[in-house]
Amino acid sequence: MNPEILKKAVALRHELHMHPELSYQEVWTKQRLMDFLKENTGLKLVDKGKWFYACYLGAGGNDPYPIGFRADFDALPMEDEIDAPWKSQVPGCGHKCGHDGHVATLCAFAMRLEEEKIARDVYLVFQHAEETGQGACECGDFIKETGIREIYSCHNFKGMPYGTVATRLEGTNCASMGMNIDMTGAPTHASQPEHGKNPSLAICDTAKKIMEIADQSRFEKLVMATICEIAVGEHAFGIAASKGRIGVTLRAEQDKDMYRIRDEIIAFAQKRAAEDGLAVDFSYEDIFPDTTNTPEQAKKVLAAAESLGLPAMLAPEITRGSEDFGWFLKDCPGAEFVVAAGEGPSLHTAGFDFDDRLIETISDVYLAILEQ
Repeated sequence: MNPEILKKAVALRHELHMHPELSYQEVWTKQRLMDFLKENTGLKLVDKGKWFYACYLGAGGNDPYPIGFRADFDALPMEDEIDAPWKSQVPGCGHKCGHDGHVATLCAFAMRLEEEKIARDVYLVFQHAEETGQGACECGDFIKETGIREIYSCHNFKGMPYGTVATRLEGTNCASMGMNIDMTGAPTHASQPEHGKNPSLAICDTAKKIMEIADQSRFEKLVMATICEIAVGEHAFGIAASKGRIGVTLRAEQDKDMYRIRDEIIAFAQKRAAEDGLAVDFSYEDIFPDTTNTPEQAKKVLAAAESLGLPAMLAPEITRGSEDFGWFLKDCPGAEFVVAAGEGPSLHTAGFDFDDRLIETISDVYLAILEQ
């Protein structure tokens, strides 16, 4: 890799790390990335509002077909506790998932495409709001406008030897959603409970039923339901409870199982609420699809790694955590994979920092994918 390209990409990564922005707040981040590409490449940029993509047109009207690569650029609502000059300058916000490194790597890849005069049309999508599951869903125009026929995305990883490339021929990340179940009755004085409608028992019964609905023995593939919140009434001993909420994260290897669980929970909660004369409402947050690779593209990732002499492996199990790249894979063949940076603080912890060495390694893999 050209040392000057690497130097610029690392400096960009440090700059992004110092100025993290949460999902749907990435105004400065997006503009800085666009400015960097304008200053250092001749790629055409297409501004889509919250996100953008860059076009490298190297095919000259010839085959092969166009291909896409994606990176995300939002940060997390977490403190940054790294001991480095590029530590976050934004209290309570940090690049604790490595998205600063993902987009810096894609910028390095853009520069390398031009330097090496790759004879292929390549489109690079820079995406917002991955952490909430919404960004990729809002990038649906990318595949339609570019006509790409394959798309790839890489995530950094800790916990395996440096340079290990891992993927799967099928599902790589679980689908998940946050589900809120709100039950509302009627208030009354605590001395006259018969005059009110208290949701406490219905909330408890529903919470218990959720665990029965998500019993793994009922499903062939992985399913989970994790209750994250139960709140009923207020800390006031003169007033009987009249409102209650359950917050539960539904997770499944396949979309269909997650929605089956959701629908069964809705049916039970509605029936149970009606028994006690309660109103019940449902709302949803952080909806992620399953991320399911196509085998052909996953095999190209493994072949690319092997051509570079990097350790390559098929991960034995699906990752429980979600990844909104799955939205792209609903419309286009492709693969999600990880490249490991060895040991160290794991993702989504205050001590985590993206390993700058991965910029060269991941962009090497991207280039090798083009050769498959």
